[in-house]
Amino acid sequence: TKNFLILFSGRLIRNKKVDVLINAIKLLVDQDIPVICNIIGNGEHKNELIILTNKLGLQNKINFVGAKYGDEVDNYFLSSDAFVLPGKVGLSIIHALSYGLPVITTSLPIHSPESAILKNNHNAFFYDDLCPIDLAKVLKNKNNLIKIKEVDYKDICINSIIENGYLPNIMKETFINGLI
Repeated sequence: TKNFLILFSGRLIRNKKVDVLINAIKLLVDQDIPVICNIIGNGEHKNELIILTNKLGLQNKINFVGAKYGDEVDNYFLSSDAFVLPGKVGLSIIHALSYGLPVITTSLPIHSPESAILKNNHNAFFYDDLCPIDLAKVLKNKNNLIKIKEVDYKDICINSIIENGYLPNIMKETFINGLI
């Protein structure tokens, strides 16, 4: 069976809750779910996350690839099945959606305004609280895995950016008009 490829991209800081993702990966691995997670980014929480990964024996399931920018991220985004940001989301979800990746995040009301673009079972899936057990459940839910693997999310995700005005030229114009 092909691995389910999960991607996280962002600063490795506490409010991103990457530890919740790592603990959820452990639960999936313990249930023989074929999964690999690539973590793009650096931050003050990185060493703690690597220690947690090693403690849980996930060195061959979770890859810390460091900070990547521009074209360096293309292969990671293009080869992934889902983008998981377990904590507070911001503009990184627009980045993921622009690659056609559905977003998986918490249902807690802790997000930046960009989260309004996310629609459950459309371009996103939500898990409860900051619970690794529930995140693992959402990730392994057969309907979600099959749907993510078989549905072409590319158009759905990209169209959600267009419909909500998150194209670079529109965002630039909005920003400039806000300064005037």
